[in-house]
Amino acid sequence: MTLNGCSSVELFNRPRTEKNRWVVCGYMKVGQVNLIVAGTGAGKTILMVQIALAVAKGTRPEFLPEDCSASVRQSVKYYRLEDFEDELEGKYGKGKVLYDSSIEWFLPKDLPSSTLAGLVEHIKALADSLTEDTVVFIDPATKLDGYKHTEFIKGVEEAMAIAKARNVTLTIIGTVHLDEIKDWSVLTNCDIKGGDKGLQQAGSVTALRRERTNVEEYRFLQCLKEPKGSPKPFNGDVLVMKKVHEQLDDSNKYLYYKYDSIKPEVQARPEKPKAQTDGVSSTEASSEAPMAPNQKVTPEVARKIEEMLARGMSANKIASRLRLSGKTISRYKKSQGI
Repeated sequence: MTLNGCSSVELFNRPRTEKNRWVVCGYMKVGQVNLIVAGTGAGKTILMVQIALAVAKGTRPEFLPEDCSASVRQSVKYYRLEDFEDELEGKYGKGKVLYDSSIEWFLPKDLPSSTLAGLVEHIKALADSLTEDTVVFIDPATKLDGYKHTEFIKGVEEAMAIAKARNVTLTIIGTVHLDEIKDWSVLTNCDIKGGDKGLQQAGSVTALRRERTNVEEYRFLQCLKEPKGSPKPFNGDVLVMKKVHEQLDDSNKYLYYKYDSIKPEVQARPEKPKAQTDGVSSTEASSEAPMAPNQKVTPEVARKIEEMLARGMSANKIASRLRLSGKTISRYKKSQGI
């Protein structure tokens, strides 16, 4: 993929002037308001923590191709506006995130207010005390009471101006809860629910898109608004990321994204779920009420039960798919010594 005779990666890796310093190569620049938009449960915090670690260490996030530039190393302040303590161990590797980096965390209990105005004032006070270039992560910005895109961007830009007066560069990265109008329709600009003109005021807007199927192995990054003065990452194609579960110890794991491929949007879009799933026809998978507990299990039904058990499906799920009662499935398993 080329643009004016240069590949996207070559364009991203041009000499690092103040105008072209990357927080996330190709997607987010230093000194701008950068937004990540996605629906609930898409994995925004996994992505944000991964970016924060890369910035704190000055490394390349693993979800980018190897020949992309590393993130510019800076101080990191992370505002996590939802419960996070349990997730630190369950998802993000408590030791890896808290003790192996220089990230400074601000949790809800650390903030004087849960309102947009309160957080903006807190960040302004922070900006007035900074002595080094800093990236502030706000996750999720839409959790704030009274959140509006225009007011949020205006407020943090005022904080950035305060830092600039001290000869310090402040960068903002925020996540925003927004759902696509129609899953995996072609996205243009901010063609998402709530994507008002306020989003257009941001320095960059990146969509994190999830798979349309129930398989949770991949996520997709797509640029809705490229950083000022830069081409769209990978000429507007979709960055495909594979979710990785790194088990750190018995009770501690770290979730992150790893680069998989770059595809045109039309190729990256998952296929629609087929009418027939798990070897069960749409008729068998209907949502009609379960049959009586003492329904006879015919040889054909028995075969399907055993096939589903072999695939690791639960008794309740099998009962739902075959319109049987849970007792019927349990009785059959017991009769077969399963």
